[in-house]
Amino acid sequence: MTTNYQILSDSELVDKLNQQDNRAFEEVYNRYWLPLYNHARRMLKDEDEAADVVQEIFSAVLEKMGSLTFHTTLAAYLFQATRFRIINLFHREQVKIKYVQSLKAYINKHSAPADEVYREKEMAELIEHEIAALPPRMREVFELSRKAYLTNKEIAEITSISEATVKKHLAVALKRLRAKLTSALLLNFMAAILWLHRLFS
Repeated sequence: MTTNYQILSDSELVDKLNQQDNRAFEEVYNRYWLPLYNHARRMLKDEDEAADVVQEIFSAVLEKMGSLTFHTTLAAYLFQATRFRIINLFHREQVKIKYVQSLKAYINKHSAPADEVYREKEMAELIEHEIAALPPRMREVFELSRKAYLTNKEIAEITSISEATVKKHLAVALKRLRAKLTSALLLNFMAAILWLHRLFS
């Protein structure tokens, strides 16, 4: 039975990419080339550079076929990769070199204590865990918004849902995350109080 690649989900396409399936790559290319190009062109203000960046993204995917691993959706991964390459391009062209240098100096001067860094890492891991627990479509919308920095309109176009549905997904996702994180912070606070009570009793 012949597989219709156009109806496969992104996760199914990733599985086939890791089976060295060239037709899966062609479908990913056809599905995401134009959205990625439009996104890159808006950032770079240059059509040729935008096309070059997108070509680099797909070349990287092609090279990694068989060993693709990422903890996000395919769409979010591709858009994040595009943004990172553009930022690197800015850096190479020294468009933002002074800002980067001053930022590094500030970070080095105001580096956080070890325990604070640990707490931030723990919180970041908790956030990622809760994002991963969201329903698949809601997770995809949330990651495209908060990780790939796409507009609601762009997300609606990519996912083939309405902007109103995008807004609803984001609102529900944020509500769930706030509730989960608030509970976690409260538990940590109570644990700290208990620890202090035992220490000084």
